[in-house]
Amino acid sequence: MTEQAIPYQCATPSRTAGPILYTASTAFVIGLVIVLWSGFVAVRAVRCDVELTAPERICPNTATAPSLMRLPGVGRVRAMDIVKAQSDSPFDSAAELERIRGIGPKTVENIEPYLIFENRGQ
Repeated sequence: MTEQAIPYQCATPSRTAGPILYTASTAFVIGLVIVLWSGFVAVRAVRCDVELTAPERICPNTATAPSLMRLPGVGRVRAMDIVKAQSDSPFDSAAELERIRGIGPKTVENIEPYLIFENRGQ
């Protein structure tokens, strides 16, 4: 007697397994994207939180933007504005930093202890 070949059949999943699996995998991918994006944004938003001490003074005429960002109240945009103004004309005093848009008397008062002006001999 010859054996008849039985066609190969795989188990068919239930009708609800497909949409559930699709929804779960979609939610996983969306969650992964959110986690990775928030980490990327957090890395970009990191600011140097190292406080300056009195002996560590910065000369605004020669400082780079990252070192100026260490000053209290000076962010990335203000630091880049100070660097740009360095080339126009050097600063002789802390009060001259007020010519930078967004830096007023209060900011100058807060950052003055951390500044040194080489041409004044401090």
